[in-house]
Amino acid sequence: MYAATTFGELVPVLTDLPVPPGTLPVPESRGVELVSHSGGSRALSIRPDLAAQSDGDAVAVFSGFERKGRWVVPPLLKAVCVFGGGELDFTQAQLTSQVTVIKVRCIFGGLDITVPDGMVVQNSVKAVFGGHSTPEAVESPAGAPVLRIEGTAVFGGIDTHRPKKSRTRK
Repeated sequence: MYAATTFGELVPVLTDLPVPPGTLPVPESRGVELVSHSGGSRALSIRPDLAAQSDGDAVAVFSGFERKGRWVVPPLLKAVCVFGGGELDFTQAQLTSQVTVIKVRCIFGGLDITVPDGMVVQNSVKAVFGGHSTPEAVESPAGAPVLRIEGTAVFGGIDTHRPKKSRTRK
């Protein structure tokens, strides 16, 4: 319970607590649902019914933010990094839309985005004295979720990548 970083992570812990009369009950938790596709790959499912529980916009001004683990992603997420940085990790996130749009503004700051192998990435970021990267396209199953990254990087950067594969020693 102390390691929870989102409301969604607290729901399973709170569901068995009694609810006093006149208060709202704790929402039902269905957890993150993984779907197997042909070829044995696994991708995150899309749960529009969880959109109301999604995390809000991510803003870092002379600071930082981090969204990783099990978090609920809204269909439109605004991420702002001004003299600060942020991290968005979609590998265990619960998507609420087939197409997720991130509107990014990085000014003298940076944003690091990690996407799972089954997700399609579309990047239309404009950079001025800054930079952005998009991971190599991988074969995605039909109907795979799409992450569309839009915005600007001014004296800053936006790095989008797949999870690093662990190398095994021989």
